[in-house]
Amino acid sequence: MNVSQPTSEDESEHSGIESAEAACSPTLSAAQMVDALIELSLDAPCHPDERLVISHNDLVFSAYTNAEGAYSAFIPALSADAKIDVFLAEDIYLQAALTVPEADDHVRVALQWSGEARFALHAYHDGASHGESGHVHALRPFDPNLEESFLISLGEPRGPEPMIAEIYSVPATFADKSRLEIEFQFTEQQCGQDFSAFLADNRTASHSALKEISFAVADCPSDAGLAIMAVDLGREQAETMMNSSLSPEQLQD
Repeated sequence: MNVSQPTSEDESEHSGIESAEAACSPTLSAAQMVDALIELSLDAPCHPDERLVISHNDLVFSAYTNAEGAYSAFIPALSADAKIDVFLAEDIYLQAALTVPEADDHVRVALQWSGEARFALHAYHDGASHGESGHVHALRPFDPNLEESFLISLGEPRGPEPMIAEIYSVPATFADKSRLEIEFQFTEQQCGQDFSAFLADNRTASHSALKEISFAVADCPSDAGLAIMAVDLGREQAETMMNSSLSPEQLQD
């Protein structure tokens, strides 16, 4: 009986396949940064321009890798023991875990939604009004007078079922001088429809209180308008709010 032995050419080809597979395997890393931020980095060279779903505690958003299959983001830690889950393609799951001791030194509120709804967080410091210094929002995410406070936008509004999120962060020692609101802008074409978003924060003991909030646009015909909902930043009030109805009774033009 003749038994063929692998040749050096066969071994070289097998080694080349293994090397190609290793080079194609996605890698995920997470590092603690200043202000209890997490720098997330994904390297997936065989998955260019591919949709991702990223989650951290109750925070969920979608994004896309770039042309080289890379993605990076800064995510505010919502707990000291932080885990970031990334779902890539249909069957690839990656996780990064790290400890962020300073996470509890910040009050953080995350607003997330899907689809084409236009939600936004607006924070006001030291009694500031809309448009004044101290008004923090997606287009002006920093307060020059309070560098430790900021707003981060995550997610990309493209592709199937885009999931978008905004996270407002303020030092816990300054939370009582901050005012936070949710704004929902609606168009004439959205009359008679209901729109939902989800609110989470890092202030409840379980770090897992996710609440759905609903905005009902007036029946057609209806003009475009703006709805505003206040969010209490106090810990005791937050726990009450997260376990109660948040549906506004009126929409403000």
